[in-house]
Amino acid sequence: MNNPITLEWDEPWRETETFLRLLRGPRFAAPPTDEHGIAIRGYCTTINREPFLRDHPKMRVDLGDPDDRENVARRIWRDARPAYVGVLLCRIDQATEWRRRRDNGKAFPVAFYRRTNAHVEYRQALWCDIVGSDVGEQIQRLRDFAVHPTMLVWSGHLSLHAYWILERPVTDRAFRRLMPALCAQLRGNRRAISPMQQMRLPGGVHERTGARASLVLAGERYYRAGQVARAITVSDGEVEAYFGHPRPAARSARAAAAPARGVMSA
Repeated sequence: MNNPITLEWDEPWRETETFLRLLRGPRFAAPPTDEHGIAIRGYCTTINREPFLRDHPKMRVDLGDPDDRENVARRIWRDARPAYVGVLLCRIDQATEWRRRRDNGKAFPVAFYRRTNAHVEYRQALWCDIVGSDVGEQIQRLRDFAVHPTMLVWSGHLSLHAYWILERPVTDRAFRRLMPALCAQLRGNRRAISPMQQMRLPGGVHERTGARASLVLAGERYYRAGQVARAITVSDGEVEAYFGHPRPAARSARAAAAPARGVMSA
């Protein structure tokens, strides 16, 4: 299947870098660094290259560092492999493990192996993996929704992934209220609303088609959570009916520490 919409980029990797830059949100502050220039006490995301191996090492991306974003984006396009990105952000000190190279004994940071809901601390985005075989019909659903997304990504196969980047991060409770309602409103993938969700990164290759996921809409549009909430017209009963069980509620800290299932997008 061919990309239904095309944006022009002077260099292909800039598509991926633009997605990562917008994903961080407008109020994202670059974290402080240590004496070696390595970010500490800030927020980052991770990219998984092996979608079916939960414990595979992940690339850590400091979204506040333009060089880091560019290096990761160039690598994604050079490798031509699947790539999934964690939408919400984690603390850099939690997401980093120090390993020592065998050749010279120097320590270097790598992303953690297992990303769980408990790691998520910066909820700066809402999203929906829109379900359907007709891309045109999916686009119409978004046009009918009063708040247009900040970014729209074509998965490389059948679905569009819409992102609403928020002016300010929201609490876990607000996030868990909004995501199911947004999913039901747009008839999205019920299994793609976890805080630890990993979605296809533009530039990554879809395993079934060999096509690259692509950024088909991108703009400096940021929203308050209340704006998105007011645009949702489905009732609590309709949300429960869509998910087939009572509306998901914020879990306890103990329950949130357990890894979620089904975190990969279609």
